[in-house]
Amino acid sequence: MLKGLLSQVTFPPEFRITLPTVPAPTKPLGFSRRSQDGPAMAVGDGVAAPLSSDIVHGFMESVLPDLCTGLWRLRRRMLSPGTDEPVEEMKKPFRHLESVWQTLAEAGVEIRDHTDEDVPEYGSLSLSVIAYQPVPGITRERVIETIKPSVYMGDRLLQMGQVIIGTPEKPSGDAVERERT
Repeated sequence: MLKGLLSQVTFPPEFRITLPTVPAPTKPLGFSRRSQDGPAMAVGDGVAAPLSSDIVHGFMESVLPDLCTGLWRLRRRMLSPGTDEPVEEMKKPFRHLESVWQTLAEAGVEIRDHTDEDVPEYGSLSLSVIAYQPVPGITRERVIETIKPSVYMGDRLLQMGQVIIGTPEKPSGDAVERERT
């Protein structure tokens, strides 16, 4: 859109296309929390209306996976390497992040980090493999790094995880020769 706007400047004023103006809403549209009695509501101009399933579905498809990925990355930066404990200076903000994480879990959203998982014999069906990397000391394929987590809503996959898979190192030519003799 910005490119289109900038290209309009190159034309003489009589050939420029005027953009339609959109009136600003009098009050911002907000969302109420889902109550136990009914669905989530859109609140605007003091009137509450139920959210349509299209709006909820669109949110789940577009915003929720990105939101979950951002929370997952933030959580990884707050944790001490190799533990589930936050670094000292992140203990207070980590509690708030864990609260949001728990709220998503209670709503049926699972954010799954695949790091250190073995790859099944039949392959990684629900993962997008970014790269394979030889790693010394492993005997079977294993996820060595998660780039993006998998995000599930109940049984439904909303975002396929992106990973780097470590593979066993192949013996070098000298090692193969020694094995044959």
